[in-house]
Amino acid sequence: MKKNEYFIYLNQKDSSKAAKEISLEIKVRFKTIPSFIFILFTPGYDPKNLSQIFNLTLNNPNLFAIQAPLLIYKNKIIEKGIISCCINKKDTRVNSLFIGSQDSEKIEYILKQYFKEIKRKNIKFISFLSPQINSLSFLRGLEFSLGKLITFSGAGYQNKYSPRESFILEKGVGNGLISLVLDGINTETLHLQNFIPFGKPFEINKLNPKQQIIYEINNRPAVEIYKHYFEEKFNSFIKNRLFSYYPLGVLNKNSFHLLTIVDILEDGSFLFKGNLRNKAQGNLMTLREKYPKSEIINKLGETKNRKEGIVFMINSLERKKVLGKKAEKEIENIENLLSPKKELFGIYSDYYLFPDEETQDINIESGGLLLNVWE
Repeated sequence: MKKNEYFIYLNQKDSSKAAKEISLEIKVRFKTIPSFIFILFTPGYDPKNLSQIFNLTLNNPNLFAIQAPLLIYKNKIIEKGIISCCINKKDTRVNSLFIGSQDSEKIEYILKQYFKEIKRKNIKFISFLSPQINSLSFLRGLEFSLGKLITFSGAGYQNKYSPRESFILEKGVGNGLISLVLDGINTETLHLQNFIPFGKPFEINKLNPKQQIIYEINNRPAVEIYKHYFEEKFNSFIKNRLFSYYPLGVLNKNSFHLLTIVDILEDGSFLFKGNLRNKAQGNLMTLREKYPKSEIINKLGETKNRKEGIVFMINSLERKKVLGKKAEKEIENIENLLSPKKELFGIYSDYYLFPDEETQDINIESGGLLLNVWE
């Protein structure tokens, strides 16, 4: 994607001023309205107001927008602002599928109908799920309608970060999930995880995957895996809810994917977020503060990295909590490894979704990040 085919712009003014100035910048940059306008905004902005201004000033563009608690722009974390990403590449089409929260029980049927006419090899899309959407129902719907997926990523929220509506969809505002179907854009999703195993392997013996509950690990109440390692510090560990600092890593062939522990119940079982089967092998995981430079370069690929384009990052709120003030430095380090021909922007989310490189199953995870490369 050439520089004159896209435009990324940040504005941190109040709602009306920001939307009007962004619209003006888009008009100045492009002679015609871009084929695709992607808006990211933080809590504090009125989605209905933004929707009205963008649709009025840009004459009802092909616009999609989502709200996120934090944004990423170049090498900075943005606590308040609006980012617009405009793409005006020839023969590019971006369509949306919106499923409102009131239709969350019909996800499988709606996805099946929507993708009925689309050939599997042509599907490249990215999804965003609000707290009202059950991520497992969504994944079951994807599997039911599409089988294995090759080019897919997503971000989701289990917490509500604003009393206002979460999504803008074209001319309306609503909660639910939105999937953007991309055609004419080369896309690639790179998954970076920087947790490493410690301690002895364990086996998950008893769970309820539908309710996302782990009852037993090594034939003992699940919580005892933490009690074993933290001993006299265990009560403080539970009181301060530090289990997000030490997620469970589930072994999948030669690599681990993370399970996020959402809560520990009174009986010692875990509420978790992720994909899991009974008798799964795993380890407790601990954070490495830096992604190895060689790993990032290897995943990006030197030749691909030299191409012009956009990198849309989906980063983890769990990881930001662990890193604290070092979180922004991490983004800066990653941006420095990107070619100057690529522009970085993105969001923070509670969890993200990505296809396993070996099995093509969709994983749910937090604690790492995704780099969506659009060229």
